[in-house]
Amino acid sequence: MTESTNAPAPAATAPANNESHFTIDVRKLFNMSANLLAAGFFKQKSDDAKALYKQLKDGKQVKAGALTNNQNGNKLAVALELDRSEFNGPFNFPNFQNALRALLQRYETHGRKDPELKTLRTLKNEKTGGILFNLPGVIETNGQLNVLMAAIEPSKTGMVLRLMFMDPEQFIQPDAQQSDPAA
Repeated sequence: MTESTNAPAPAATAPANNESHFTIDVRKLFNMSANLLAAGFFKQKSDDAKALYKQLKDGKQVKAGALTNNQNGNKLAVALELDRSEFNGPFNFPNFQNALRALLQRYETHGRKDPELKTLRTLKNEKTGGILFNLPGVIETNGQLNVLMAAIEPSKTGMVLRLMFMDPEQFIQPDAQQSDPAA
């Protein structure tokens, strides 16, 4: 994976159908991701949000809508997936929603500090063309850390917003006192 800051923002491409491709500014994908997650888990009825969670928990890819190209009307299907293989502790709706809330708070904070998203950091998967937003949402539950991140991956039918719980050990910074030989 290669890291980039959007100084001009890179674009992601995904097949719209067999004949054409979409090119989408990564900042628009970032905003779409935040809006999709907020709408799916916080702005709809609790029962509907829980049903969506259950489908994702069961490993299903859930259709989440489509993006429309304003110039030619082509549509790009958007789906949602969840990888919870690195989640620590009991995986339930409240813990999932807390992790999503932490992720969206990071998105919101970044958006307030940089409204044009010029410093949005991403990691690009050179093999797939996928983009990982380098803004982890971190929660602690019963003394266990969990880190949630989001990526956009091209798929055969459009693109997938993939939520991934990551190994929290890779995010832990050494304690400043331990690294200070004078301490």
